[in-house]
Amino acid sequence: MKKLQFLLCAALCMLFASARAEIINGTANFSFKPGGPVFVALKEGMEVECGLLENGRYKISFTVKITKQQYEGTMKKVAKLYTADNKFIGIALVDIPVSSSVAGTYGGVNGPEEYDMEIFGYVTKANIKTGSIPENALETVLKNKAGKLHFDMLKPFLMKQRYEKMDLINKPYRH
Repeated sequence: MKKLQFLLCAALCMLFASARAEIINGTANFSFKPGGPVFVALKEGMEVECGLLENGRYKISFTVKITKQQYEGTMKKVAKLYTADNKFIGIALVDIPVSSSVAGTYGGVNGPEEYDMEIFGYVTKANIKTGSIPENALETVLKNKAGKLHFDMLKPFLMKQRYEKMDLINKPYRH
């Protein structure tokens, strides 16, 4: 039984390694360093990748689509920020040099070359919806089911966290 619980926990760790995004709560002020000047106002409901909480702030990252001109220089103040699938996610409040982030290109062989930029920085703890952090929700499930955990008990958690889209919930377990 302990071996099965260990395997289940190991599988869940791998599941979280395939990172599901956390959600911005309210309009979030994004800065490049904790407590630093605000560079971007992020829209509520936007998905970001979230790191550890340190001193009341989460380190986050998000990717925006940029133009060739921005790729070669600077994203100008009041530039509207969009995801690769054209969802509006925020506004640049100051000029942002592309060199302060990780810029990249894709496409170009059978279609137009496109540009993107992954931006890293910080938001306050209140700017991330608590329920959107799967590790917190998993901790609650594990505490409530301690000693008698099995896969069927985790299905509601996995559904709520939207892992069914990864086609992991209905796969049979084989020992």
